[in-house]
Amino acid sequence: MSCNRCQDTSVPTLVRVTCWGCREGYTVHEKCFHMEEPEKRLYVEKKIWWCPPCLKARTARGYKLEDPPEAGVVLYYASGSSPCRAVLMLIKALGIKLNLVELNLMNKEHLKPEFLKINPQHNVPTLDDNGFAINESRAILTYLAEKFGKDDSLYPKDVKKRALVNQRLYFDIGTLYQRFADLYYPIMFFGASFNEENKKKLDDAFGFLDKFLEDSTWVAGDAYTVADYAI
Repeated sequence: MSCNRCQDTSVPTLVRVTCWGCREGYTVHEKCFHMEEPEKRLYVEKKIWWCPPCLKARTARGYKLEDPPEAGVVLYYASGSSPCRAVLMLIKALGIKLNLVELNLMNKEHLKPEFLKINPQHNVPTLDDNGFAINESRAILTYLAEKFGKDDSLYPKDVKKRALVNQRLYFDIGTLYQRFADLYYPIMFFGASFNEENKKKLDDAFGFLDKFLEDSTWVAGDAYTVADYAI
C-alpha cells in the first residue's frame, strides 16, 4: 500500500486520515501527516487532514493551512427567514465558527451574478463549504450535523431512527411549513386578505404535529435532532 501524499511504498508506518474538505478517507505515512500541521495536535489526534486537491482549492481561496477547517465555510442568510434561523441555531449549538453573509432580499442581493453562480435558485439559506454549495435549510441541517456533529445524535445513523427524522423533515417542508407559507406569505408580501380555508389547513398540520408528540419528548423520538431545529 502506498502513501496518498508521497506515493512511497517503502515506509511501513501508515495512518488512515479523513480529508476535511471532501470527507474521503486516505492512507498516508505518519511522517507525511505530521508534516502537514506539526503544531495542530488536535487535528493529528482526530486524524483530520487536507487531501492535495482540497488543499489546493482551499489555498486558491486565500485560506492558510493553520486556519480552522470551518474558516472556508460561508452561510448566506436573511435574518427574517425562519429556515435561515433554524440553520443559525444549529451552527450555534455545534459551535461552528463559520463566515456569515447576510443578504438583503428586498434589495435583490440574492440576484447578483456572484451569488447566482453559487446558487442558481437564488434562495436562502445557502451554504458554501470551500466550493461545495448546497441550499435548502433541511439539507444544510443534515450536512452540518454529519460533518461537524460530535456524534450521530442529531442525525442518527440507525436506519429506523434516521427514517423517522427524515419523515419529520419532509413533513415540515411539504406540509407544515408549506401551509404556513400558503396562509401568511400572501398577506405579508402581497397584502392579501386572511384566508380561513388556509388557516384550517394549517391547524390540521399542527394537529398532525401534536400527534407526533403524544408518544415522544421530541419531534422525532426521545432525543432532539435536526428535525426539531427545522420545525
